[in-house]
Amino acid sequence: MELREMLKEVFSTEGQERIDFAKKQLETLSEELGRIGVDGQNKGTMILEIIKLFVRADHHTSYEEYTFLRDLFGFHLSFQEFRHKIHTPHPDNFEETLETIVKSFSYEGRLAFCYFGLCLIESDEKMEPTERALIERVIKIDLTED
Repeated sequence: MELREMLKEVFSTEGQERIDFAKKQLETLSEELGRIGVDGQNKGTMILEIIKLFVRADHHTSYEEYTFLRDLFGFHLSFQEFRHKIHTPHPDNFEETLETIVKSFSYEGRLAFCYFGLCLIESDEKMEPTERALIERVIKIDLTED
């Protein structure tokens, strides 16, 4: 799958429809994590780290990213509390660990990872070069069908 096609699919959604699309991708990610043996609290931690990866890709946490995630998860954090949680450091080798995990996902899992990331990245309606590079890196991991 090409980035252009994926962006077209994400851009075809907005508002609640995009939230629902992101929820579907998140469900697939959760299933994939379970399939490879990540469960319980570790699954929640891993999903939080995936969110952090996409939100921090452009070195800026936008209010639109906050409201998108607030609507997606229904949390009751203030924007400041959210920013604090998002900017707590993750383990030094997390990106390598994440890449290894994504490589072990099925084709559908890798697609869901990219689509979820694109929904989050596009919530502020702009894609910075660092965000584009992150998605392109994931696509290069291997978005070919198994």
